[in-house]
Amino acid sequence: LQGRSYVSREDICSVALPVLRHRIRLNFHAEADGMDADEVLRQLIELLPRVEDTPEGKQLAQLFRSPDAR
Repeated sequence: LQGRSYVSREDICSVALPVLRHRIRLNFHAEADGMDADEVLRQLIELLPRVEDTPEGKQLAQLFRSPDAR
């Protein structure tokens, strides 16, 4: 977060696995396919839109930027 005063998609993704892995319960099909909770979360994260890559997302980043941010 150095130099930023807002939370980005990458910030959320960096903590998603340790925070959420214990909340995932795999069904038989996932286990039979050899998946684990981390793999399910990685696939879900890949489906998240990259908001900050859009013009609207860049505007939001500026809007929520702290006044004391450099």
